[in-house]
Amino acid sequence: MQSVTLHDDEAAVLGDLSSHFYLRESDVGRPRAEACVDRLRALNGMVRVNHITGALSEDVVRGFDMVVCVDQSQATLERIGTICTTHGLHMLATGTYGLLGYTFTCLGPEHVIIDANGEDPATGVAVSISNANPGVVELADGDVHGLCDGDTVVFERVEGMTELNGGKGRPVKVVTARSFTIEDTTGYAVACWASFTVPCSPITRYATLQVWQVPAWRLLQANQAARHGVVQAVH
Repeated sequence: MQSVTLHDDEAAVLGDLSSHFYLRESDVGRPRAEACVDRLRALNGMVRVNHITGALSEDVVRGFDMVVCVDQSQATLERIGTICTTHGLHMLATGTYGLLGYTFTCLGPEHVIIDANGEDPATGVAVSISNANPGVVELADGDVHGLCDGDTVVFERVEGMTELNGGKGRPVKVVTARSFTIEDTTGYAVACWASFTVPCSPITRYATLQVWQVPAWRLLQANQAARHGVVQAVH
């Protein structure tokens, strides 16, 4: 992410200080986005943080890749959502009302998940790699790789058999819980030590919900129910 642009023309009030971490008492009366933009910039000098004022017209909204709406009315969400789907933008809408709230995400008709399970990529250390066809990779006693046939590993910091370095993914076939095979390594140098990573393979998922075609815009009507302490299931 290279830049973030804030839009909030509402004047800060004392009540905001109980939940808005980037406002100070001296900011009361100032537009909230303007008041906190400098403090947000200080979090990461690699990200440009700006703020805009005035109406969020279609021309303004279409200039962004993703729009995040917080505690907005249903009419505003429908208008912004229509702009986003028309121009292929991503949208996230969320709101909280005490202990209740909602989150709604639209990433278009198709998007790619590059993190399949939310876990850090698995890593391991190989104590030997045979010069054979196929080459057999063995882990130390007591270690298990957790791989399945067809999984891909990436070797790094390989000593000796440096042909395996370079970031290329290599499909594996499991032999035992602590060994697996890779490609033909008969022509490679003799390996002394290696570490490997099991990256997550990109998985394509199709949106289960076409956002503005639902009796399901009731999804965001949940914000009205939440205001009154009512929990709704939206189908």
